[in-house]
Amino acid sequence: MIDSTLRELTNVTETEASFTACSASSVQVVDATGNVIESSGGVTFVQAAAVLVDGEWLLRDLSQSSGDCPRTGSDA
Repeated sequence: MIDSTLRELTNVTETEASFTACSASSVQVVDATGNVIESSGGVTFVQAAAVLVDGEWLLRDLSQSSGDCPRTGSDA
């Protein structure tokens, strides 16, 4: 998740939060000389949960889901 946009908080307590987000990711696999062998990426709608541990929010669960994310380059 290199860039994410919060879409909706679905449940929040003092120590847990569930939410949906649009997550942009990009991965490139390269060989020893730097030639790209494979690449993938795009925007994915995800459902996630985070917990508060020692004053820091940590991601506990993350799963791809169905939902609407704006296309790359759109203002939505």
